[in-house]
Amino acid sequence: MKPESDLPASLADQAYDRLEAQLVTLDLAPGSILTESELMRRVGLGRTPVREALQRLAAQGLLRVLSRRGIEILAVEVENLATLLETRRELERLVAQQAAKLAAPRERRRLEKLAVQMRRAGERGDLGRYIHLDRECDQILEEASRNPYAPLALAPLRAQCRRIWYAHRHRGDLPRFARLHAELMEAVASAHPANSGRASDQLMGELAAFLERAGGDPTRE
Repeated sequence: MKPESDLPASLADQAYDRLEAQLVTLDLAPGSILTESELMRRVGLGRTPVREALQRLAAQGLLRVLSRRGIEILAVEVENLATLLETRRELERLVAQQAAKLAAPRERRRLEKLAVQMRRAGERGDLGRYIHLDRECDQILEEASRNPYAPLALAPLRAQCRRIWYAHRHRGDLPRFARLHAELMEAVASAHPANSGRASDQLMGELAAFLERAGGDPTRE
C-alpha cells in the first residue's frame, strides 16, 4: 500500500523504488553516510519526494536520518534473520492465498506473463531482470490480495532478504529461484489458494536454505 501524500503518487513512489533498488544492490553501501542532496542527484528527483521516500525506508530499518549529519545506510541485522524469515513465511502465504482468491482477470493475465519472463530470466542468468520481475510480482500479489496491512509488514522483510541475496548471489541457484517464483505466480493466476500457499512455502523454504548457506554478515564482504 502506498503512503498517503499531497504529492503525485508517482514522484514519491519513483524516489522510493530507485532508492530501495540501490539499497538492495548495495550501491548505497552499508555504513556510508550521504547527504540528502547526494541522494536527490542519485535518483534524479526533488527534495520533497526524496524526503518522503527516506521516511519510508527509515521506517523499514534500511537507513537512519541523522540530524544535521546526513543519512546513514544501515547494515543487515543478521542475528534476526531466523525471526525475519519466520514472519515473512506466514505473511507471504497469506498474501498468495488471498491473491489466488481475489485477483482480477487482468492481474491473473499479468502474472501468467511474468511467470514466462521470470523463467526466461533464470535460464539466462539475468540477475538484474530477475530482481526487477521479483519486485513487480510482489506488487501485483499485494494489490491482488486486497489486504492493505500485509504489504506494509512485508516491505522491510523483503528488502532485507533481497540485500542478503544480492550480496551472496554467487551462492544462489538463480534458475531454481526463478522457477519457484514462476510456479507461485502460475498458482495464483490459476485461482488455486491451496497450491498458491504451497508454492509460497516452497519459495520461502529455498530462501531459508540459501540464507543458511550464506551465513555471516554479507554487507561486510
